[in-house]
Amino acid sequence: MGLMEILADPTINTVWAERFGEQLEVIPLEEVHETTTAILRLMRDDLTTTEDGDLRYLVEDVTRAWSEAGVTPRQMSRFLRGLPTTAILTIEEPDPGDVTELNEVVDDLLLWSLEARMERLHTIVDQQREEMEELSTPFIELYRGIAVLPLIGTLDSERAERVMETLLEGIAQNGTRVVVLDITGVPSVDTFVAERIVKSVTAARMMGAHCILSGLGPNIALTMVRLGVELQQVETTARLSSALEMAFERLHLRIIKAEKDD
Repeated sequence: MGLMEILADPTINTVWAERFGEQLEVIPLEEVHETTTAILRLMRDDLTTTEDGDLRYLVEDVTRAWSEAGVTPRQMSRFLRGLPTTAILTIEEPDPGDVTELNEVVDDLLLWSLEARMERLHTIVDQQREEMEELSTPFIELYRGIAVLPLIGTLDSERAERVMETLLEGIAQNGTRVVVLDITGVPSVDTFVAERIVKSVTAARMMGAHCILSGLGPNIALTMVRLGVELQQVETTARLSSALEMAFERLHLRIIKAEKDD
């Protein structure tokens, strides 16, 4: 029996799907059988399994779908490795050359499956990083016309750009008139980041909003002086509470302590 006959043998298809499909657990057996049928058909159509062939696309699509369903890398590997194992167990005295060729084809399937899984993991990591960046630069509306943009952690050039985007989008969406940029949780800044903060304040002013920079500690203040960053047009304060008082005063608002009822 040659390799083409092995791939066309319905017994091999059935045994492969049922024996190794059960190990997948979360995938219905009917779907597994449909998948093995499609893989074997495409393998017969293109025994060379070129990288641009339909077989690769099928394996990648199945890997992504089954990964989302909960199939582990080990389960996927055992499933694909089940094809040559099934051939050896099903066929009496299989030709060693056919088995070798079949193993080479399955090696390609395993490689494509691994690449698809890695691509999916990279996508997930990128999405999680974007979500973390959004959480790390929240635009918080404290009162009508007053908002706070607290910054925590290291500010690199990419995150500084996101801060500017968040600031301007928040002003546009909320009609904010005063924004407090609080950098209490930022350990250090470089020239680019410092200049980006100043440009953010300038851009906010062009949109009709006033920015107050709070949390300016000694280390950052000295760094900005040494870097020659101009802050004359930026209202600054060391404490967030002072910045909030300044924001209320700018809008002619006062916080009055309510008298306790007798």
